[in-house]
Amino acid sequence: QIEERKQFGFPPFVYLLKLRVSRAKLTSAESAASQVVTDLRMKFPGVQVIGPSPAFHEKSQGKYNWQIIVKSKSRSLLLDIIKYLPKTVQYDIDPLSLI
Repeated sequence: QIEERKQFGFPPFVYLLKLRVSRAKLTSAESAASQVVTDLRMKFPGVQVIGPSPAFHEKSQGKYNWQIIVKSKSRSLLLDIIKYLPKTVQYDIDPLSLI
């Protein structure tokens, strides 16, 4: 399994950051998540941004959830991204699960 993790870029070979954007309306959640992805790709070209996509729990507590996965070989770069994120974006650095 370690070779597969290396081949596909998963820990311990990269660091992960899971982001979640939640909004009351589906179109608003998707749009906000897409804007976060665009901003991240422009400001941090050294990271791999995957998504956005609907979260596993697409709707909870009356809000629609979209998620973004960020991969980097540098954990400090992920910490810089966290500082850059809007306050409305939730994050999980080194997530135990991508679900």
